[in-house]
Amino acid sequence: MDHYGIVEGADLNGYIAIQSILIIFVIILLVVGVRKIFNNVSSQNDTHWLSILDMLLDVGISVLVLVFVVRMLPEKMSSAQSAASILENLAGIPWSSSSVPLETKMARFFENVEKLQNFIQSENYNNILCNVIVTVNLLRMVQFTSLHPRLAMLTGTVLNALDDLWHTAILTTLLMLSFAGLGNWRFGDRLEPFENVESTLQLEWEMLFGALPANWGVDKQLTRELQLWTVLYLMLVFLLILNFLLAIIVEAYMKVREGIDASETESEFFTDVYFTLDSTYRRILFGWPAPARLGEVMESWRARISVGYIDLLGTGLFRSPEACVSFLKFYSSFDFMEPPVVGKYGKNKAEDRPLKEILLGCIVEVIQRREAHGRNTDAEILKLKLMRAAATCSTNDALSFVQPTNTEVNLSCTRNC
Repeated sequence: MDHYGIVEGADLNGYIAIQSILIIFVIILLVVGVRKIFNNVSSQNDTHWLSILDMLLDVGISVLVLVFVVRMLPEKMSSAQSAASILENLAGIPWSSSSVPLETKMARFFENVEKLQNFIQSENYNNILCNVIVTVNLLRMVQFTSLHPRLAMLTGTVLNALDDLWHTAILTTLLMLSFAGLGNWRFGDRLEPFENVESTLQLEWEMLFGALPANWGVDKQLTRELQLWTVLYLMLVFLLILNFLLAIIVEAYMKVREGIDASETESEFFTDVYFTLDSTYRRILFGWPAPARLGEVMESWRARISVGYIDLLGTGLFRSPEACVSFLKFYSSFDFMEPPVVGKYGKNKAEDRPLKEILLGCIVEVIQRREAHGRNTDAEILKLKLMRAAATCSTNDALSFVQPTNTEVNLSCTRNC
């Protein structure tokens, strides 16, 4: 039954407070969304159209919420007075008076009823708008789970299986429509579940979850034909199509699972949330640069396999050398942030060679590659030969060359080698 909701007293005060807070959040979301769209459009980087669509969707939802609040808030604030006015007018109709014509009484009655119906219709429109907003937000909440690898199993599986799911949906729709048409034509004049295509489709949907047509095996007039229709539907749609669908989903999920297992950076969800908040707090406290700004600078370092103190401090983005040190200490505590060269030649940490020895081996490898491609100039030949001579010394001699105490030690080490 359609009704007109009345809010008054303490409920009205709470309603106004909640809607006021909602307006503040909506305005913040609008500002952030418009700013993101403006920054992405004005930037030189190519932005995927899906990202722009997400931002536009956020702005659109914010606008709809704002429209809903603007429509509902005045109506609810005056709902008690409006309802009281209508009821007083209805109660004030002089039905027992013989001096007032019946037409006048009826006119006043239906005038107030029409006002009440207008209030009800307006509230129904608002409820439909609210339902659209909540449904879209529900789907967006599912989409937002893709922000974390462990929670992205649903969205990742659907994306991986999207093409197969689309064609499976086409095949399923064709089969169900065909069975619905056949069932309605043959059994519609005798059995109520088949009286029209819509009811037949509803029966087929219920059969996907184990239901069966009533008396499908004992009907005296349509026993064989109804049994044939039911068995064919169960074999084609229930057994085959549903199992195809299950196989597609399992295969897509396994791909997502393999990606999660191969990822070195992901962790448990609440652990990642904690470290995200912790890094944000430290960034504000110590003066670290914004991640996006630092990422833009580091992206140009395409030849680097690791980054150190001098590299980060040279960006000029850190507030002080102490901030750079705190940055390195924080991120070096994560295993996946170790320099790639460490452990390159060993199967486990116990067999790994010292970092300095590995670096010297890398120097020799780089020199050999450069010489093989003829990329050394005459001015570099002597320096490279000295470096290779030092690198092929014993570990102690090589380290004394890398960290020399004086020129004589360098030359002595080189001559000995």
